[in-house]
Amino acid sequence: MAALTDRPPLTRRQAEIYAWVVRHHEERGYAPTYRAIATAFQIQVNAAAETVRRLVRKGYLEIRKAPRGVIYVRQEVAA
Repeated sequence: MAALTDRPPLTRRQAEIYAWVVRHHEERGYAPTYRAIATAFQIQVNAAAETVRRLVRKGYLEIRKAPRGVIYVRQEVAA
């Protein structure tokens, strides 16, 4: 897996959402739903989902099939 420095840069908003998703996952032990992201950032659920899709395409997040459309943070592997 590529290091974060090898990935495309994030916009300011993408970076804010990414950091929030990671923090949510670390604090609660599970990743947030699209609705939780939307509520936290006062955006529409579709906008939260699109931002997550962009973070996936850029290699920052990974989505796995799970109940409630849970988003999982991609874990970094030590080189």
